[in-house]
Amino acid sequence: MTKFSIIIPTRERVGTLLYTLPACLRVERDDIEFVVCDNYSQDGTADYLKSIQDHRVRIYRTNQRLSMKDNFEHGLARAQGEYICFMGDDDLIIPSLFPLVEKELENVETVCWNRWVYYWPDSYESPNMLIVNNNNFSVILSSSRALDFALRYFLNYQNLPSLYNSFTHRKIVQRVINYNCLNLETEKFYPQDAISPDVFSALQILKFTNSFAHIGLPLTVSGISSSSNGAGVRNNSEESKKFIQELKVEKLSDLLHVSLSALLTQKISYYITNLSDYISFIINYIPETLQEDIFLDLIASGCRTLFDIGDIDADTATQFMAGYDISPWVVNGRLNLMDQGFYTLFRVPMFNRVVINGDEHSLSNSLNASVFLDDYFSSLIY
Repeated sequence: MTKFSIIIPTRERVGTLLYTLPACLRVERDDIEFVVCDNYSQDGTADYLKSIQDHRVRIYRTNQRLSMKDNFEHGLARAQGEYICFMGDDDLIIPSLFPLVEKELENVETVCWNRWVYYWPDSYESPNMLIVNNNNFSVILSSSRALDFALRYFLNYQNLPSLYNSFTHRKIVQRVINYNCLNLETEKFYPQDAISPDVFSALQILKFTNSFAHIGLPLTVSGISSSSNGAGVRNNSEESKKFIQELKVEKLSDLLHVSLSALLTQKISYYITNLSDYISFIINYIPETLQEDIFLDLIASGCRTLFDIGDIDADTATQFMAGYDISPWVVNGRLNLMDQGFYTLFRVPMFNRVVINGDEHSLSNSLNASVFLDDYFSSLIY
């Protein structure tokens, strides 16, 4: 019986996949499958995957290019495990931490962990650096409370369970699909107006669970390379252009919810598209009697955040909020809860982090970073 499914969507990144998949295969258990969803790659990915001799690897190749969201749907439809986790094709896994996750799943349906990062040597920022957490804690939190604060833009979605970098019981996925069939006229997990599959799924999972476990040590570590989708969108690279084309729009602003039309004069950033996902979620999943109150909080706090990080200018911030009768004074003196939300609201230690220089430890890819972190974390656990 397959207990765990780790789904790896991949598209034209054989250069990172050939390290990330072997890192996954270091997991020594037979109740796990690795579902690789090759999104019509033309860079030798198919030939590489044919060379893998491990019965736990299941390969599905599309016959045309899909959007990132549709490739997530593709993986969900083919995973057979009781618990599901998505990983990027430039991420890494730390096998020795699997028992920590499995223990938490005895009490809850979904477990997430602190998201830390391996910057590949070709990353736009912090090349060949590991940013990890060395705080071994676990806590069970209220999903409804977390969702309320997240929708008011007081919690970063990366601190919440999602399909990406979390393990989620397939019953939760089915609950979402059942709701969508009854209310949104779709049999898919994601509604049509969702943009980012990891961001949107964080809100969906909270909506359809009572509680979740959050642990300090990360089972998976996000990889950021020059070809990563998130990095591509932030840096307006070729990856950003591919992401937009695959969603069948001409420009990123075409994806935004209509309520964000005042931001179309700005350079559309990763954080602005996230805000659009939050708005779409409220409309699709929150009762109408609660929508206005949450929406206004989201606009006010979201606008403060965008201004604070420099994604929108002061005039745009003022105009944006004025359109919803929100006083412009909230732009100034903003309380930074987006990054401190878990500590402020849940008393969960989030910032006990360590920066490791990969060059000093002969690291160059997700495979040797996985081996290194196994040894590093073992000293913290045992």
